[in-house]
Amino acid sequence: MRLRALEHLATTNDLDLMVALDRVAKGWKEKAQGQAMELMVWNMEFAVDVQRDLLRSLKSQGIALNTDTVATFAPLRDHRFTELVALVPALVPNPQAAEVLTTWLLASLRMELALLMADAVLNEEVAIGPKRLYALNSMLVRAAQDFGACASLMGLTRSTRPEPVFLAAEPVSAAYIKEQKELAELGIGDWFKAWA
Repeated sequence: MRLRALEHLATTNDLDLMVALDRVAKGWKEKAQGQAMELMVWNMEFAVDVQRDLLRSLKSQGIALNTDTVATFAPLRDHRFTELVALVPALVPNPQAAEVLTTWLLASLRMELALLMADAVLNEEVAIGPKRLYALNSMLVRAAQDFGACASLMGLTRSTRPEPVFLAAEPVSAAYIKEQKELAELGIGDWFKAWA
């Protein structure tokens, strides 16, 4: 069903997914009433932000959701999701890479399911109590975190943060080291006096 949905999105030329996601998120904010619902909307927005990051990153790498891209996955369209997940270890020889891909696929499904459920709660199509709302929020956040982390590990998203600087590669002056050693050897009272 998801692959068929992607085919539909790929052939709908007038649909901009980023704009559609923004519109949906704005609608959620307008419907959120009460602290519990506002928290759920924040979590929903977090999940959508993770998806936006993936879309932005793919677009910057020249990968677009179009009929050619979707056609690559056409042979898989008639298989059940569980069958596709079961095939991953056979198709990906590296067990760690296979595990990351499987986790990403399952997280994407859990995230979409949680978003649909949260949307139904927000639209008052379904009423749930505080315990179930807490569980739904937890499921949504965990799924979005797993989805984003796995996408990053697979290189599907590009970090906007600068590359980390490794201290071992940076020259550290002897004066700085001496100053830090002296501060470390001070007692807590001496430390406060030194900075007072």
